[in-house]
Amino acid sequence: MISLISKLRKRIKKIMLRQNQQTIGYNAEKYENLEGKSLVESYNALRHEAHRIEKAVYNDLLISKKPSFDNKVLKVKNIQKIIRRKDYNASTNPVYIWSEKIINAYPNLQQNFIDVNKGCPPQVNLKKGQQFVTDLENRRSCRILKGPLSNSLIEEIINLSYEALKWAPNSGNRQAVRMKPIIEEKEKRLLIGIKEKHCYTAPLLFFVGVDSRLYGALSDFEECMYLDASAAITQIILYLNSVGLGSSWNHFGLDLIKTRNENIKIYKKFQNKLDIPDYIIPIAIIAIGMPEYIPPKPARMPNEYFSI
Repeated sequence: MISLISKLRKRIKKIMLRQNQQTIGYNAEKYENLEGKSLVESYNALRHEAHRIEKAVYNDLLISKKPSFDNKVLKVKNIQKIIRRKDYNASTNPVYIWSEKIINAYPNLQQNFIDVNKGCPPQVNLKKGQQFVTDLENRRSCRILKGPLSNSLIEEIINLSYEALKWAPNSGNRQAVRMKPIIEEKEKRLLIGIKEKHCYTAPLLFFVGVDSRLYGALSDFEECMYLDASAAITQIILYLNSVGLGSSWNHFGLDLIKTRNENIKIYKKFQNKLDIPDYIIPIAIIAIGMPEYIPPKPARMPNEYFSI
């Protein structure tokens, strides 16, 4: 009986893996030959491996598994070599500089890297926390948006939205979420027929996706891309709300796109016109503008409803 259950579990895992590969173009190839990979993928491997070395200190693994981390240090040095051959500006790249600091501090990371770069923890401030929760409670998804927005305002929104995106928590330090601002009316109208009216009439749109090349290369089965995208989108939405702009986060994933042939055709045209590579997995459209009004507050269930 136990053997049968074990076989069944393995079979289900294989089916799920195959379905995932078919649905999102899952890349299970490992980083066995970084020479043949893009510079983006090489930097991803550098971030991931250097992050694992640093994280070993916080997880108290550096001493007990030192031979393993000695090998990771050699791996990072090899990745750095490959990157230097591909990127003449590597020495000025913040990620490359950060990885060098970690490697140069090894094995005394606590003393030579963490202690000299760490910050002081803040004081607990429940009033500030209550204000943050109140801001969350008052945030609405705004679909009645007025415009236009000035070019200078749009530029500022875009720049700071990138900042909000890149500082979002993400799995394995991949930094894989990508965003494309859409301002031109002809580009917005490419979404007619697949998304609601506010998704192609708002003064500013963000297309958000993830670089699938950075997943499935460092383990056999990963679904972190959707979690990473959600964290980044949430931070963008909170930034927009903090400056008084209205926005709505709209589903634009492959499960929606593939529901009918017409959607597939519309997305393909959208993808081609906006030069979105095949390895970018679509996730969302964020519609942005000045709200005509703040929608009524929706009801939420009591706190105990959310407890497991």
